[in-house]
Amino acid sequence: MKSDAAPQITVRELLREHVPRTHSREWTLLLIWAPWSASSCQLRHDLVTAVLPPSLKVLSLQVEDAALIVTAMAITSVPYLMLLHAGTEVARHPGNALLPDLLDWVQARRTG
Repeated sequence: MKSDAAPQITVRELLREHVPRTHSREWTLLLIWAPWSASSCQLRHDLVTAVLPPSLKVLSLQVEDAALIVTAMAITSVPYLMLLHAGTEVARHPGNALLPDLLDWVQARRTG
């Protein structure tokens, strides 16, 4: 019997498929954003223009380009951040944040 339900995919499987291999062993901050969200656009701009530690890579994923992935990851708002290490999810940060606070959040999870 054919099921209309979407296949169950783990976040790790999604990341393995969609995070570039060059980032697979590093710390990566994945920003999920939407062009219609002013706070998303501002945070994306702040991350792109910020001087970040070389060991931290930033990737962005626009919700409209990846609806299946966003649904499978249970993303409920934008902007939404996921901190990854070696392709494994370490932490999530839903909602907007000021860049200094966000970098403190990242640093606390990388060291602790």
